[in-house]
Amino acid sequence: MEKSRIASKNFTEMRRQAEEHLKRGVRNVLKFSASHGEMQRLVHELAIHQIELEMQQEELLQSREELEEALERFTELYDFAPLGYLTLARDGTILQVNLTGTKLLGVERSLLLGERFERFVTLEDLSAFNALLERAFTSDGHVSCEVKLRNNEVSPLLTDNSLFPKRCALPDRMVRIDAVVSNDGQECRTTVSDTMQRS
Repeated sequence: MEKSRIASKNFTEMRRQAEEHLKRGVRNVLKFSASHGEMQRLVHELAIHQIELEMQQEELLQSREELEEALERFTELYDFAPLGYLTLARDGTILQVNLTGTKLLGVERSLLLGERFERFVTLEDLSAFNALLERAFTSDGHVSCEVKLRNNEVSPLLTDNSLFPKRCALPDRMVRIDAVVSNDGQECRTTVSDTMQRS
């Protein structure tokens, strides 16, 4: 229902613009003189042309609706895929991330965008991650590596002699990063998978 209202609004705006163009060109139309038969032929041609335009508009609206549905399906597939998908800039800045990626990193999507991915990699694996980015942007194919992600979460640890649980840091997680550079060479598309979940 909302789509048809938007389409109707767009059509109304197009019609208003067409009428303005016609008013500007009406002087030329008034100079034109033709016989009654010629005028009937012109009216007939205009009516056919109007029907053709209406049919084209209907096809365009149908195509637009199909594209919007396909985009919605793609977005759902991207966000709920079992792997973390991230698009990184040359310096490792996160440009895009799916919901699975946000769960792996433990940060909301809005806070991740613009952050450097290296912030989540342990210090001992930082050089491996940087080497992966370098190889990705200098090679033509797919590159991969395994790194540990810092785990900033804490887990309650129950003790027998206390009413209050102690808290302990959860261990860092090993992940596999697969990367390939976009066709324009400006972005690195990566998948991040938890190696523990794959085993």
